[in-house]
Amino acid sequence: MPRFDAAQATKHPISVLGTERPARGRLLGVLIALREKNGYVDDAMLRSVATLFRLAPVEVYELATFYPAVGYKLGEKTRSAVACGDLPCMLSAPQPSGCAPVACRGRCAEGSRPHRSFSVLEQVQPVFEQPSCGFGGYVAQGGYQCFEAVRRGQITAPAIVAAARSWPRRLPVATKWPLIAAQGRPPLLVVNADESDPGTFKDCYLLETDPHGVLEGAAITASAVGARRIVFYVRHDYAHARKLVGHAIDEASAHLSDFEFEIASSGGAYICGEETALVASLEGQRAIPREKPYNLLEHGLDGHPTLVHNVETLYRLRALCGSAPMSAVPASRLLDPGIDAISLTGRVAEPGIKLIQWRGSLRDLVIDCGGMRNGALLHGAIVGGALGSIVTGPMVDWPRDQLERHGVFLGAGGVTVFSSDDNVREIAVGMFRFLARESCGHCTPCRVGTAHAASALAAPSPDVDALADVALAMREASICGLGRGAGRLLTQTLSLLREPV
Repeated sequence: MPRFDAAQATKHPISVLGTERPARGRLLGVLIALREKNGYVDDAMLRSVATLFRLAPVEVYELATFYPAVGYKLGEKTRSAVACGDLPCMLSAPQPSGCAPVACRGRCAEGSRPHRSFSVLEQVQPVFEQPSCGFGGYVAQGGYQCFEAVRRGQITAPAIVAAARSWPRRLPVATKWPLIAAQGRPPLLVVNADESDPGTFKDCYLLETDPHGVLEGAAITASAVGARRIVFYVRHDYAHARKLVGHAIDEASAHLSDFEFEIASSGGAYICGEETALVASLEGQRAIPREKPYNLLEHGLDGHPTLVHNVETLYRLRALCGSAPMSAVPASRLLDPGIDAISLTGRVAEPGIKLIQWRGSLRDLVIDCGGMRNGALLHGAIVGGALGSIVTGPMVDWPRDQLERHGVFLGAGGVTVFSSDDNVREIAVGMFRFLARESCGHCTPCRVGTAHAASALAAPSPDVDALADVALAMREASICGLGRGAGRLLTQTLSLLREPV
């Protein structure tokens, strides 16, 4: 199947794509391409797309209004400049004058810098440096040797699963691969690069600096589980990363001729990181999580068994096959299970990706990574992203293992640092405003609970006991991890309010 080029839709959709009905899964890509080209989508464009796909206009409008990457609003054309209004950037730099605040654009290490509204010209600029080496350099350092060993049967899927079970760092290989093998029919592999946590950008770092490393991990996985179709689902803000992945696929085509590849843009919704919502998005639907016990490993994308792995998992699992760090590729240090990839943002002197072995305290981490900015005093951090934990007070001096015993985990690798000039409750309000905005709205506990938490915490005297009931409802009754995680975050936040720091 030829790779679909959504950029063609930036002309007139009907004249470019013809009258034959495209697959519904292409709908979101067409809408995003129209927005990137024009800076907006209007009613005429949406009606044309509905005609092209032979859909009722309401079916196109529901996607155009659901996904931030399309961002349809009645009567809106374009804005001259926007800047991120989420916490990591707001802590890094003040909101630029004349810029409208928007959701995270995936450039958290730069601070709240202005960007043209939904301009592909702005987005295509790299966040990180160019790839450490091209295809030739990657192969010269042993690249694709592990994939060839798997393809030839010298390394088997059971052997990789066994290695994963004994590896010091947990990878979901040991839990997912045996279940996908039990389905008895060819699966699909989806690479989840929808990295939408504010303050988290390690996937972008890996895709931009070592795309062949990610691609080989995907090829190893697909070959081991018998998949022939590989779909890269990449955050829409990562235009340069998508370009590099496509280039890497073209460079390695002789090695990877057994596979069909597709590169899709996410719709910019945080909920798309949830696996069933991601698959719904790929199928041209709103990204609504499916209720358990729905299992993608049995029935996923287009009805096929579907294996979803994130970028870091695919990058690291090469180590299970014998790959070792490459001297010319700094990112390959992650093949050492003791090394963490930390996205450091906030009031620090040197924000960015940190490849380090973090075993000490949060204070040790900040000092080792360049310290605070402008002599500010460390007061705490958000650890683990939007659904992580607020670490403050005495906890900043606890070693990592003690933090983990108290439920604080690095998770997706985001650490957003705040200073003594920042108010912890205002930090929590910012987190819940983000979660309320990003809730898909499907289940009441999450839809109502996140919005209520944001408004109640912003009040002068929050009713802590009432909020505890809200937290319990979110933890126990939400459909997916966003609502349940928000409930856990609210419980932890309330403990800070009961014992002010």
